[in-house]
Amino acid sequence: MIKSNNATVFGIVEDAERFFWVGYLTFVLISSLFGDTIILIASIKYNALKLNKSIVAVLQHMAICDIIISVTFVLPTIVSMLLNRWVLGKTLAKFHRFIEFWALPVCNVLVGVMTTSKYLLVRYPLQTSCWTSRKAHVTCYGIWFLFGAISTISLILCQDSLIFDYTSYEFDADYSLLTSNAGKYIDVLISSTTFISVGIVFVSTVFTLGYLAKSRKVSRRSSGSLRWQGVMTVLTTGLVYCLSVLPYALFTMMEHFLEDSSSPLVIELERSSEYLVLLNVMANFYIYSLTVPSFRRFLRERFCFFQRSQSRFDNLSPAVLADNQPRKFKRIVA
Repeated sequence: MIKSNNATVFGIVEDAERFFWVGYLTFVLISSLFGDTIILIASIKYNALKLNKSIVAVLQHMAICDIIISVTFVLPTIVSMLLNRWVLGKTLAKFHRFIEFWALPVCNVLVGVMTTSKYLLVRYPLQTSCWTSRKAHVTCYGIWFLFGAISTISLILCQDSLIFDYTSYEFDADYSLLTSNAGKYIDVLISSTTFISVGIVFVSTVFTLGYLAKSRKVSRRSSGSLRWQGVMTVLTTGLVYCLSVLPYALFTMMEHFLEDSSSPLVIELERSSEYLVLLNVMANFYIYSLTVPSFRRFLRERFCFFQRSQSRFDNLSPAVLADNQPRKFKRIVA
């Protein structure tokens, strides 16, 4: 039997709040499945992301990571919240915990890799000219493998101490049940990637903005122009990431100084900060739609059926239009 904390104290009591969070998580799930699938198809099959090849490779891994989180983490959370308990069995409970400590840290690190890579590409174009999509994929594969191994070790050490937390309807480890502190230290190590990633994303974004501001002044003096190709995409992704993760990071740091962690206000703050992190899972599609012109053109060409049909008729000559009209209207068209 799966252990849990007090559902009356930590769980969602009001139906209105439950339906709000279920609606929010459902929107995250649908946006990620639909948007990230389109991103993968557009970038792999149609080459619709006209950005640096290494950046595109990282974006593809981010899309795969978001889909994994949506299917194996967000969806079980929705089911648990609707039923107000965990009904998917002990095996899926362990897998749910594994995904939390595998895919979520990978997503954090990939955002840091993307923003740092963009700064280096802008700041040192000659030194980074040898970067290829193959090298970017190898780097991403290494990140997947590293956190997969760490998460596996953590799960092996903590599998008998899992407890279902009604605060976020996810699984935590009760470290008081462990005979060794190794599992606790590993979990702290994985959790620290959030703070490290926020710092890396923030610093690299500030450096990129500073360098671009300086370059823009120089280009104006020389009557030149500054290309912002891909810069707005990376900067917007980094900004959304920092805004969504920062509340959770601040709450985690302040949690140790709270006297009563079971008060309704603290529980709501913890739940809100944890679910706000999931904005990163669904935001990529909307960011690329706003900041990548080639991706917008791809969406218009593939999904604006009425516009495509209208443009076909606009290119037809009056004679061809007359031949396609019903017989009683041919005389009028002619």
